[in-house]
Amino acid sequence: MREVILTVNKAWFDADPAAVFGEGVEHNQRIADFERLSIAWLKETFVDDVIHARADLDEEAYHIHAVIMPRVQVEMTRKDKKTGEKKVITTRLMLQPSKFDVIEDYEHAQDSVGEWFSEIGLDRGERRKEAYREAIAKGETPPPKRMHSKTRDWRRKKDLELAKRERDLETRSAVAEEKAAEAETIIEITEAVAQGAVDPVAKTAEGALAPVKGREQDEVFLRAQRHAQRSPKGVSRIAKAFRCGWGAMFETARKEALARVNADFRAANKTLEEVRALLARIGGSVGADLSGNISKLPDLARRLKMTILAGNLSHERSTESRENKNIDNTNS
Repeated sequence: MREVILTVNKAWFDADPAAVFGEGVEHNQRIADFERLSIAWLKETFVDDVIHARADLDEEAYHIHAVIMPRVQVEMTRKDKKTGEKKVITTRLMLQPSKFDVIEDYEHAQDSVGEWFSEIGLDRGERRKEAYREAIAKGETPPPKRMHSKTRDWRRKKDLELAKRERDLETRSAVAEEKAAEAETIIEITEAVAQGAVDPVAKTAEGALAPVKGREQDEVFLRAQRHAQRSPKGVSRIAKAFRCGWGAMFETARKEALARVNADFRAANKTLEEVRALLARIGGSVGADLSGNISKLPDLARRLKMTILAGNLSHERSTESRENKNIDNTNS
């Protein structure tokens, strides 16, 4: 059996307008013409001995593979020992590649193909053997011979390339699926946090979620939990982001609250100083009893500061409690 490969330089196919404008193989007229003439040449040359042919795009250029089974009818004879006469005892189909001139002489095959495809502007391949023989005859250094791979070696190489391509594809697919699961997990957990079903800062085991009290069976939480089981990495990433965000938020709130309290203290101290000065002036003119009471003002100031501090903290706790209740009522 023989394998035939028909192909053209890639640049010829790429010059078709369909290739230039990226319209796809199905609109490439040069590919269509090449395929039509290839099929006609195979049928004309090998008739029924073409047992397989297919077009391929797995190489750099479009090409056609064909398998030829060159069968001939051979008569099996036997010589009669007495008479010496040869008699046909049976006939068999046998493989005989030389039945085709284009297989017996590959240069003739190149000539045949070159002539057949000339109608679409293609030329025969380089006449390497002829150039080699001419150089030898002239005593010149011949061009280097092209080393052709055996079919089995070529197929082995292609099998390895295909196996590597499949492994690479499987790896890329696995990575893509992992990234998709991670993205979906982050989205679902963020949605659950926004709806108040997941506590974003609670300490949990790696890859686990903490429900807000009373929301353990909430569908929003359960959905986020199912995604978390698919992508522990996604849970880790979003948990880290929430912890950092919450920490920054609370630190900012703490600084703002401390600044407000300090401002209140400064205002209270200023007021106390003004009151004490005023009372001192009044005491100097009214009498010793009032002047004696003025000496108690520093202690009163200290107690007033403590009262203001306690009042501010109590007010903040009360405000925070009301806001949390409003959030719970909104979520419910």
